[in-house]
Amino acid sequence: MSKKYSSRVKNILIPCCFFSILTGIITGAIIFLFRISAELVIHQSDNVFGFVREHPVFLPLLILGAAILGAIAYFIIKLFPNSRGGDAQTTITSLRGFIPLRWIQNTVVLFFSSLITYFSGVTLGEEGTSVQMGAAVGKGTVNTFAKKRYRRAWERYIMTGGACGGFAAVTCAPLTAILFAFDEAHRKFSPILFMSTSTAVLASWSVMQGLCSVFSVEPRLFVLNTPDVLPIELLWAPIIVGALCGGLAILYAKGYKKTEDFLNKTLKKVPLFAKFIGVFVITAIFGFATSHLIGSGHNIIHDLFEGHAPVWYMLLLYLVIRSVMLLLSAALEIAGGLSVPAMAVGAMIGSLCAQALTAMNIFSAEYTPILVIVGVASFMAATNRAPLNAITFACEALFGFTNLISIAIGVAVSFIVIEPLGVTAFSDVIIEEKIHDYYHGKEVHTVDVHMTVRTNSFIMGKEIRDILWPANCAVVSVNKLHVGHLAIETGDILHIRYKTIDPEETYAILESIVGRQKGETDMHDVHQGDENYTIPEQ
Repeated sequence: MSKKYSSRVKNILIPCCFFSILTGIITGAIIFLFRISAELVIHQSDNVFGFVREHPVFLPLLILGAAILGAIAYFIIKLFPNSRGGDAQTTITSLRGFIPLRWIQNTVVLFFSSLITYFSGVTLGEEGTSVQMGAAVGKGTVNTFAKKRYRRAWERYIMTGGACGGFAAVTCAPLTAILFAFDEAHRKFSPILFMSTSTAVLASWSVMQGLCSVFSVEPRLFVLNTPDVLPIELLWAPIIVGALCGGLAILYAKGYKKTEDFLNKTLKKVPLFAKFIGVFVITAIFGFATSHLIGSGHNIIHDLFEGHAPVWYMLLLYLVIRSVMLLLSAALEIAGGLSVPAMAVGAMIGSLCAQALTAMNIFSAEYTPILVIVGVASFMAATNRAPLNAITFACEALFGFTNLISIAIGVAVSFIVIEPLGVTAFSDVIIEEKIHDYYHGKEVHTVDVHMTVRTNSFIMGKEIRDILWPANCAVVSVNKLHVGHLAIETGDILHIRYKTIDPEETYAILESIVGRQKGETDMHDVHQGDENYTIPEQ
């Protein structure tokens, strides 16, 4: 086999096929176990809250138990700070190379800390935790089985595949999971990223389907009937839902910052320990009042779709309370995902619109499920700024194929509302805050370096756009041996500039991509202590 094809096997087929499939298989098995555990814990939680509602005399014990669980959740984060969060946004910061991920902590610790969250009824879901554990499995697979010289170059591709595999396993939406890599995680497309992601997703999804079949478990996240088709004369209704979802997404983005300011400034003297306990105790009190105010919101979406909606003023109250609790939980970075709780918010908006329009005799109640789906997709798109992901998810997981036009209209309008205002999306606000907190107070170096591409290096035969470069890294120019070839070849010289808090680590990552430089590298630290640390997409 020639060196050219040997390099392709090593740097394309092995990471994109072997390691991605292995990651997907392990992720599918872990997420199956996690989902079974979560469902069992949530069922027991429902029993506890139901028992206390029937026997109010036990309310003090419920509050005490919530306080103890809040304290345990705090101490877990205190001991393992890298496992804090558990939402998809935390994973995205690692996939983009900004924040390191410790794969053992983010697999084992997050598994059990999330179960505490679910048992307590805190308004967070399973999907974010599954995404983060999948990414952790990807990193663990590379670190365990790959040769050291390839690990840093392959790592984020396999992590992305694991993250998408975790999403596919928990939601039973493989196409949405593949799009997650491009529309949300990296916001770029490359053939290698597609291969590593799709193979991991298919492996994870297949394992999940197989295990669910063997153990007679329902694999789908939502078990819903296919809704009717919204008539053409009623296509104006998704416009209203999309506009409201876009407006509320703006409030969420601003509300998250206000919530952080409230927790970190107004309540500056209150220990984080007390804040955790406070959220868990408040959740217990709301759970004593009604089950609609706690949990991920999965049951709310199902009930609203089936037409079992509370009266409008109670639904509006639920929307406000759940929104506040979701923002508090996200700001404190309690273990659990934000996607399903956010979907529940969109579902409530859709249901409220349907109730209002039906009351005005300009809309038929039989089409309420369609507006619920439109609300889920529109709010998901507006908060994550990922329209293709939202539309695909609505079709795959919510059986919205027959109403694709209605869903697309709602998603498009939600974007029309948020884009002209230039408001940062809710998920991007969270990502930026996480990155800011990690880099705050650390010395930042801006480095210029010229590196020569070596034989059998990872970058050989690939274009610049195909590479997941270190965070805040830009290829300024390429001095090519053969002008006109887009693919990078041996001997090409790359002029790279990057900002980093760890120049040696970043340089090691670059060497794993372009090859070892043998000591003759032209490197120049052009600036130190740069406080204006930019945050690009990649």
